[in-house]
Amino acid sequence: MTEPTSSGTKRKRYITGGVVLLGLLGFLADVGGAIDFVQGLFGGADDAKAGGGVIAGADTTTGVPPAPSGTGSTSAPGAATPTGKQTTTTLSSLPQPTTPGTPPSARSGPGWFDLTAYESVSSGNGFYTVNSINIGTGPDSYPNSFRASYPSSASNPNNRRVWLLGGKCTRLSVWVGKDASSSKSTGTGRFSVKAEDVEIRAVDATMTDAPQHIDLDITGVVRLTLFDTRGGQDANNAWGSPRVQCTAPLGKAR
Repeated sequence: MTEPTSSGTKRKRYITGGVVLLGLLGFLADVGGAIDFVQGLFGGADDAKAGGGVIAGADTTTGVPPAPSGTGSTSAPGAATPTGKQTTTTLSSLPQPTTPGTPPSARSGPGWFDLTAYESVSSGNGFYTVNSINIGTGPDSYPNSFRASYPSSASNPNNRRVWLLGGKCTRLSVWVGKDASSSKSTGTGRFSVKAEDVEIRAVDATMTDAPQHIDLDITGVVRLTLFDTRGGQDANNAWGSPRVQCTAPLGKAR
């Protein structure tokens, strides 16, 4: 026959069972939190893997972030940048003068005419026509040219020639500088182009300078003058391939 349990003993059992139950519930809660934490960790990694680690909105092929609004597109790294094509004017790219001995009458109609092939209406003592000339440090030889070898100044303009264009021409082309074949190498020459006795372009040059190209609009000019200055002990001056573009020949051929 079982001995009746006292009320105190029952109370202890209830308390003990309650403590065990609370401990079990706490354990289960900790396990659940741990599981949630682990799932969250691996879930975030999966999300990152699914997204490929690419910044939102980036190009999926290059990984380049999108350009800020209003700034245009962003080029991929290494993309070439187009550059503007540059052009250089050379003697060979310009209209070429006639070869020595070609009759000026064969160049009728619109075209280029060598000034050396036509008589001037006024000249000094120092302008000599030469078949070709080299200028300064340049490597090219300029056909149908002038060598200016006299001492020349504004008050004594020996190195000059004047042509009557009669308003028939639109452009002048000539290369200027010191005559490379000069026995002397000193001095600075001043090369002046005048229209109706008014200077419209001037260039200074020494023996150490490369040839300089004078390219002028002479539309409507009636009287064209080429004039240069030179000291008596200076290197000679050179006018390489002077020519004009006109609608008709310049008058009497030389």
